[in-house]
Amino acid sequence: MMGQLANRPPTGGRLIGDDLQFLIGWYWALALLKPNDITRIEIEAVDAGNLDDVVVRRSGLPDIFCQVKAAVDGTSPLRLDWLTKPTPSGGASILKRFFQFWEEHQDDELRLVTNKSLDGKDPLLSKRDSQGRLADALRRPQRTRAFGDAIAGLLAHLDTDEATLIRFLGQLRIDTDASIAVWRDKVGDCATPSVASDEASLHVGVGWIREQVSRTRPVLEKSDIEAVISRLKLRAKPPAATIAISALREVPSDDALVHLDFRDLFHRSDGSRARVPWGEIASRIGEIGDRCLARGYQNVGIRGACRLPLWFATGCALRE
Repeated sequence: MMGQLANRPPTGGRLIGDDLQFLIGWYWALALLKPNDITRIEIEAVDAGNLDDVVVRRSGLPDIFCQVKAAVDGTSPLRLDWLTKPTPSGGASILKRFFQFWEEHQDDELRLVTNKSLDGKDPLLSKRDSQGRLADALRRPQRTRAFGDAIAGLLAHLDTDEATLIRFLGQLRIDTDASIAVWRDKVGDCATPSVASDEASLHVGVGWIREQVSRTRPVLEKSDIEAVISRLKLRAKPPAATIAISALREVPSDDALVHLDFRDLFHRSDGSRARVPWGEIASRIGEIGDRCLARGYQNVGIRGACRLPLWFATGCALRE
């Protein structure tokens, strides 16, 4: 029996980060299929420096450079000292690497994505706005002492002035709580109705991204994503409207868009067979198609208890 480990090994953070990176990559790949300004997606992008995890190229809008930083222990809160801590080998901190990249890409949007949750007591990071940015907080004239000290420390760490810092933080978005579960939901929300977004399909799509990265630094355009969705059979089946027809007996109809009850037209109250008014039946069946189209359905599933002539009449009415 394997004992419980107090801490994950360092490779755990890298594996979590890779899984999250490829999931985010698949999210942006699906975003390519929507009408927007995105022209291509790059994973492990060339010439993107330290912000190469996922790059979103856009026409007429700033490009987006996403870098994933997954902590081994995602339960420890996000504080400014984590962002300004040098690497174990003495290299530049996370925030300094972002700042150095921004100095050469001041028109682009930078995103730090981490599985950490924000420490609400951090005097600076707790002032993020709803978009995950800090620039507006620095523009406010009134500051607590702790807030002022945090800014002073950040200015010294980045060796810059406050006006430059504000411009930098205006282009930097810090996304916290970026768990696998959260981004799975985002993928589901991003998928178009024609793309399957169930758990199995998601694994296939993310697995394909992982495979591409293992071989090259993929640059993906809309045609590439459309081709792989067809090749991997990730097309979603169009939703079908359920039509219930009760003739010989009543059929379940709680989930039906349309329920046609013809029992009284086929049988008299005394149990004898009635003369079937086919003209009335045909008229009511003929309305099914229009009602389905009005609700956005082009496919139907029929549930019925009826004889062959009524099945045949229904099929003829809905053949288009």
